[in-house]
Amino acid sequence: MSVMVYASEPVEYSWQNYDDWYNKRAPSFKGWKYIVVHHSATRSGSVRAFHNYHTLQGYGGIAYHFVIGNGHGMKDGEVKETFRWKQQISGTHVSINSWEHNVFGIGICLVGNLEKSKPTKAQKVALHKLINKLKQTQHISSNNVLGHNHVEYDDASGNKEKTVCPGKKLDIEN
Repeated sequence: MSVMVYASEPVEYSWQNYDDWYNKRAPSFKGWKYIVVHHSATRSGSVRAFHNYHTLQGYGGIAYHFVIGNGHGMKDGEVKETFRWKQQISGTHVSINSWEHNVFGIGICLVGNLEKSKPTKAQKVALHKLINKLKQTQHISSNNVLGHNHVEYDDASGNKEKTVCPGKKLDIEN
């Protein structure tokens, strides 16, 4: 498997350089370009619950860099860093066929099913504070703050696909 993407210069993802890009060890894989917002599509959740589930799914632990609670499993509006942010390593929060958004994208997950209900007020405040802080400290353009549904990927058959995540009830901009 070899996929070309473009950071500041072209980088190649292959299983031979897996450790370099997954752990962001080589200079060409360092830094962040995107913020990708997700929802858990569950009523409740926590860093520990998602970590356990994602481990069972083969994602190498929790897929996201940050989780924002809704009062069910975590405090409402509570922002928790995960090991991926603490270690500054790639996420596994989008399709394997969208590696640029895993390697260069900071994954934020809001607990809740945002297809069915709006995020809490505390979640929205926490999300906007976190996004603004990350944009400033990581020098990320507002154009590169995306919902997961804006990350197109090819499925196994080569068809372009999208997800509904982070849900129709979340407006990232407001």
